[in-house]
Amino acid sequence: MAEGFDFDLTTLGEIIVTPDTHEIKTVKDDDLRIQLAYNRIKSVTNEWFMDDIGANLEELIGKHCNADTAEDGKRKIIDSLTFDELWDEDDIFIKAQILNNINITYTIYLRTYQGESEETIITTEIEATLDLIKGVHIRYGWEPRR
Repeated sequence: MAEGFDFDLTTLGEIIVTPDTHEIKTVKDDDLRIQLAYNRIKSVTNEWFMDDIGANLEELIGKHCNADTAEDGKRKIIDSLTFDELWDEDDIFIKAQILNNINITYTIYLRTYQGESEETIITTEIEATLDLIKGVHIRYGWEPRR
């Protein structure tokens, strides 16, 4: 489980403030893990997020848009999410779809468990598109699926 907390963000990336108390809302536990996963997928190692953690999808820019490149991207995402045991690889599923000769979309499904005996499974979806000319676009926000 992720330690600590982070600021809670809107789907536009803005910090959420409680209207009455003007306190900044925070996320922790599974919500923090999901927000960290999002940040890692869009990050490049040694840039703004953390020195050692990032999917580095930009390293694929200029490569051929084929199944091998799509698999390389999947491995980069999995490696960034399992780096410090933030996620177990068994709780990650990634669907890579080649859209055309320059775009690959990765739909990342992250499984979390809720309830006292963890009987409820919730899958959260994050979508990232790799343009092999321009770079990575990641849709801000994530969709919980039951």
